[in-house]
Amino acid sequence: MRILITGLSGFLGQKLLSKLPADWEVVALSRSTLAAPPVVTQIKMDLTDADAYRSLPSQIDAVLSLAQSRAYSVFPGQTGDVYDVNVTASVRLADYAARAGAKSFTFFSTGSVYEPYAKPLRETDMELAPRSLNGVSKLAAERALSLYRDIFPVCCLRPFFPFGPHQTRSIVPTLFERINTGTAVQLDGKDGLTFSPVYVDDLINITVRAIEDHWRGAVNVAGLQTVTVRELSEAIARALGVEPVFSQSSSSALSLLPETDHLYSLYSPASMTNFDDALSQTIASFRNRKAPSI
Repeated sequence: MRILITGLSGFLGQKLLSKLPADWEVVALSRSTLAAPPVVTQIKMDLTDADAYRSLPSQIDAVLSLAQSRAYSVFPGQTGDVYDVNVTASVRLADYAARAGAKSFTFFSTGSVYEPYAKPLRETDMELAPRSLNGVSKLAAERALSLYRDIFPVCCLRPFFPFGPHQTRSIVPTLFERINTGTAVQLDGKDGLTFSPVYVDDLINITVRAIEDHWRGAVNVAGLQTVTVRELSEAIARALGVEPVFSQSSSSALSLLPETDHLYSLYSPASMTNFDDALSQTIASFRNRKAPSI
């Protein structure tokens, strides 16, 4: 299979590069040169450059859009850049995929499309009203891409709290940094957020399956293990041999637990990595590098 992929320079993309299926011929679009296997054909390209899409290969079997604006949380000030990358570039990729005869299009969305999280987090809910720039732009991209569903299968994966070795941002490395430096972990309510983080290896395996099996529609992607911030902090502290320090806010704790029945009708839960093993491998990688910044 010949597949065009964007966003390979990020956390998920770098992991995917190390786990590429042997029968994939990969065309990677990136602004800079990637540390990639020789089997990957690299094309330097700015996704916001409309003219650049004309020079892409004339035939492709699948497209995977992992790209996300690095300014996704900067509002106001970077709204244009976020929309250019998250929305406009995604639609241009879909136009290209249609011209190139693609058999599937897989788009990395986000669980934040469900903000403010007042309802059950189901893929079938059409009354979504995200409040963040990233959530609004990703939902706009999802809805624009849905127009192509009669041309090729379009799957929008909505990951919740990915984590794994060598991650530099997100909740797990942030908690590690706080506990490792003796900084208090702030909890909303007694135990803080309740959530189901997904291990990066599982997320990549699910992504590969979505592409190869031509999944359609939105799919929530979360782990099997439900934890609170307090529980996760205590597990990290045990691994480090220290006592965690907590502070509590007056805010009520959120519970972000998406429904995953759809995911596990498509992908066997028995294939998921044991949470304790995943966390242990992640913590070990943090020990061997400069601590991530908060």
